[in-house]
Amino acid sequence: MANTSCSCGCSPCICAPPRDMGCASDFCPPRPTFFSGQLITADDLNAVMTYFKQRDAMFAKMVAGWGVYGGMRLGRGAAKGSSIAGICQPDFAAEFEKLVPSPGVVKGTTLRVSAGTAIDNAGHALALCAPLEIDIRALAAGLPGDQVVKDICGWFGDGFCDEVDDCFPFDKFITASDYWVIAEHVGTPVRPMPRFAGGQACDAGQSCDFSRVQEDVRIRLVKDLPALYFLHGCLDPLDLGLSEEGFFTALGFMLTMAESAASPGDLDSLLNLPLNDSPDGASEALTDVFSCDGFTFVPQIVEFWNQMVAETCCSRPAVALGRVLLATSVPNNIRQALGDSDNYVFFQDGYPYRRTVMSVALNQTFNLMAASSASCDDDGGE
Repeated sequence: MANTSCSCGCSPCICAPPRDMGCASDFCPPRPTFFSGQLITADDLNAVMTYFKQRDAMFAKMVAGWGVYGGMRLGRGAAKGSSIAGICQPDFAAEFEKLVPSPGVVKGTTLRVSAGTAIDNAGHALALCAPLEIDIRALAAGLPGDQVVKDICGWFGDGFCDEVDDCFPFDKFITASDYWVIAEHVGTPVRPMPRFAGGQACDAGQSCDFSRVQEDVRIRLVKDLPALYFLHGCLDPLDLGLSEEGFFTALGFMLTMAESAASPGDLDSLLNLPLNDSPDGASEALTDVFSCDGFTFVPQIVEFWNQMVAETCCSRPAVALGRVLLATSVPNNIRQALGDSDNYVFFQDGYPYRRTVMSVALNQTFNLMAASSASCDDDGGE
């Protein structure tokens, strides 16, 4: 990104981006080139790393999208526990825990995050190379922790409650504090080396500098997430150019439109356009098919999403892995199944608590296919 205020002795002058790959302009570093007789400095070598690192981040952020590639699941590890469905159906507890592990509950305060990889809003690659045990009570220290009493419907939603209502006919209340488990990219300078020499010990004083950056994943808790986090993947609220109310109103309109009656002939019209006819005939056919509300509105939603990915500047990117409840009181049948304890931890990692990466092309293709079978009538949307 050009910056005429910096003084590097050349004109034009190109300086490193001031942010950590938060905006589209940050993905445009100059590509280093070399020539015979050139004095190569640390800045030149670091510029090579910056170029390829930011190119990788650009493709990760804008092609793959932010979210979890795979793994990084919340689970019980060695702690005694089960899925809620397994507690309700003890004869099938093992099967339920494999197929329906979330929501789950463990005795005590320890959970396990499985090995896996993810991409955050800035395009950082998060790689957790081995399972990690986390103590929810320890991670919650210093965070607001007011205990709230809700029934299972209140904590996990009416849809889930309907499935297990017979399991908790009367005693269904949980007293707990809720948090989000997030994964963040961290880079720690390591391997201090002396300047102008190598190999001997270094005291990390002025004569030393770090020669490596150890990239790692930090797992921690936050009390809340922005309402539109699932769109932008940032711990801070972002200005997306529309209000939360406006977004959800538009989304509701899109869903209502998708539920409208569709004509079985619409998809046939799309697949059998008279492209071999005269240009006027092909143009008219395309106009008829693509003039329906679905083909007009849904792509605009996709384009808005893509533009938001390119332009948002996030100072605190993070990937949410799930939601946890640090509970002090649970229904009796959970206490009987797991044993007495001062604390229990409930965990849930299904969407929207956890968001997997989504290819822009697949997203747009899917939406266009849905639009082709909805909202258009036999007359091409008239």
